[in-house]
Amino acid sequence: MTSAQDLLSTLPVDILIDILSLLDPVSLIAVSQTSQVLRNFVNPVEHDFEQRLLALELLPEHGGPEPVKDDLGSTLPHLPISCLKNRGEEWWGNNKYACCECMKILPNFMFEDEDLFDPGTRKPWSTSAETQKMALTDWKFVTATETRWSLIKEQVARDAKVTEQYQQQFRKARNRFRENFFGTRSLEDDDEVRIAAVAEMDKCKKLLEEAAVHMVGKARHKRRCIECKFQRKRFHNYQRLCGHPDAPIVTCSDSTGLPFEFTSLFPGLFPKVPLPP
Repeated sequence: MTSAQDLLSTLPVDILIDILSLLDPVSLIAVSQTSQVLRNFVNPVEHDFEQRLLALELLPEHGGPEPVKDDLGSTLPHLPISCLKNRGEEWWGNNKYACCECMKILPNFMFEDEDLFDPGTRKPWSTSAETQKMALTDWKFVTATETRWSLIKEQVARDAKVTEQYQQQFRKARNRFRENFFGTRSLEDDDEVRIAAVAEMDKCKKLLEEAAVHMVGKARHKRRCIECKFQRKRFHNYQRLCGHPDAPIVTCSDSTGLPFEFTSLFPGLFPKVPLPP
């Protein structure tokens, strides 16, 4: 009986390329691990394994993408903490995050707050461009690894340019929103000007939300866990640390499901021991 990998290996090259190009990053690596022939054909590089890890982070068993809106109905990436604080221990227990240095999926207390809350390194929304990007691999068939790396660098440069354009749009719209918001507070009886300012704020909000969809989660590949930062000596001379540089204590957020302040310093050290007052 012919196996699936044998069938794939016997397909014409152009058809096999079309099939592999329609896979998601997780499935691409899975196919490359089914046989030596497919491994050599796909020839996955570090970028492919990184994309697989970031895609795994968005699976339901690891918490999935972020909710599209927070408890206040906001979809803006500069207002994440207000909703993250109220999600509770169960939500945080089910959500795990990728570290692209040790290449592991880890619980939230293995990361600093900035890695969980920053618009670039936080998990993307289900409707964001980053989540849509994870639906298909960016793998390309090439005959040389150097050529593949050149293609990856070109794609990274294009993505960075697009992200910068949306960041500029976001900053301009945010400034206009603030100007109109504070301007309406200074108005008293001029209803026409007030109505025009409110209409302008609505336009700015739409521009903000449009830009945010293309900004959130774009820097997840830069996220590093606490252990990797320690191993690479990235905690030396870091002002927010407790302890000693050789044995640092990193304060986790008190809003990420840890019941006591002490456990934010030593998460998981005493999970079942009642702490004294």
